[in-house]
Amino acid sequence: MGRRTRLIIKRIGHLEKLNRYYDLDIQNIHRGRERLILDTPKGQFQLIPTDCDEGFLIFLFSAQQHLKANGFEKFLSLYQSKEAYPYIKYRDQLLVLMDRMDGEKFTYTPINITRGMETLAEFHRAARGLNPMPGSEFKVSWGKWPDRCFEEINELVKYKLIIKDKKQNSFDEKFYEQVDRLIERGLMAWQRFNHEDYRKLLKREMEARAFNLHSYKDSKLQLVDDQVIIKNMLRIRYEVQVYDLAVYLDEILKATELPVKEVAEFIDHYTKIRPLRSEEWDALIAFLLYPKGLYRLIRHYYKKRKVKDSLERFDDLLNLIDREDELITYLEQKKVE
Repeated sequence: MGRRTRLIIKRIGHLEKLNRYYDLDIQNIHRGRERLILDTPKGQFQLIPTDCDEGFLIFLFSAQQHLKANGFEKFLSLYQSKEAYPYIKYRDQLLVLMDRMDGEKFTYTPINITRGMETLAEFHRAARGLNPMPGSEFKVSWGKWPDRCFEEINELVKYKLIIKDKKQNSFDEKFYEQVDRLIERGLMAWQRFNHEDYRKLLKREMEARAFNLHSYKDSKLQLVDDQVIIKNMLRIRYEVQVYDLAVYLDEILKATELPVKEVAEFIDHYTKIRPLRSEEWDALIAFLLYPKGLYRLIRHYYKKRKVKDSLERFDDLLNLIDREDELITYLEQKKVE
């Protein structure tokens, strides 16, 4: 946290100031790490500085209200000020008031993975039909994947040609050894993204105004009373929902040594709440085929950005691809069950 933000927290952290902003009857204030903890008759809340834009915070508040109306409340809520905005502005700094829940750090144990699948399915079931409040600003990623995938395949081809005729270091050698495999996987994903079934899925998701979290992993989650709570929704957007499921499966594969068949079985806890259509299974497989982590590492390396432990990360991501290949085999079987 920067010096200016610390000063903002210090200066706004007085009862008389905060009670002017919020109708909560704040009784006591504690300074936490990068936030203020507020004691009220309704329980504890937290006031947090944010770098988000006002329009996005309006969109996020709209999405949360929509989720609540559809019966999903497993997240830390934003609250409105007396002026009916989901933020306050103090000396040009935006701050948001949110729930505060005592809980545990999310870890990838089998029971937590199961609960995480259930929370994600319940979220996706509620995250449809959103018409945000006026003033909302948001990202739309419904149709980006075919073009992005194709662009990154072309980048790999370009780097392959450059590396072929230069003196190679250890990273170059590993890249050159694997590049054809990465291009092939990218093309397999791209073909699925360009298939009629994917376009059909896009059309349905767009008409339903479906949105997702775009990032569903341990750092965004919290365990509270044996439930998985979403504590961070800051990447929420309009997008194909099964992207979240692909991200979650990848995180499980990376974080655990569970047999891949067992990882595949966790999906049943998702589909019993929100069944997947045939084209959603295909999209899920496309997202798992698309080696975006390795593409990102390679792009950063060859654009001369600092990449710590690049060879080790390359090996880790290759291991992930091997596990993804095995997982895809099980998903293909589940699709036809």
